[in-house]
Amino acid sequence: MVLVEPKLYRNYVTYDSKGRPMMYVKMLKELYVLMGSVLLFYLKVVKDLQAYVFELNAYDTCVANKMIQGKQMMVVWHVDDPKVLHANPFEITKFATHLSTIYGHNLKVKRGKIHNLLEWI
Repeated sequence: MVLVEPKLYRNYVTYDSKGRPMMYVKMLKELYVLMGSVLLFYLKVVKDLQAYVFELNAYDTCVANKMIQGKQMMVVWHVDDPKVLHANPFEITKFATHLSTIYGHNLKVKRGKIHNLLEWI
């Protein structure tokens, strides 16, 4: 920002304890709305799901499947809103616990009659 408009932004630059310049900004949109961060987050989610032996769906790359106890577990997500389905609720709990170790402990599991929902908070 300073390189683009030095006169406008130079006064907002501060320095950390090692003398490195930095600037605090207030974002008008959520970080995940930015294309670069969306792609990086998607790639991380895919890598983490594949490490848990999920396979990406060939037709929709925001769907991953895995067979557990002869039943299919399916993860469907949009940005940071995953939905997980499996016949055994305990398998969803195990998966949610696994995700919590990766993404932090702010993972909330909502269970319903039709599906189970994992929600990042």
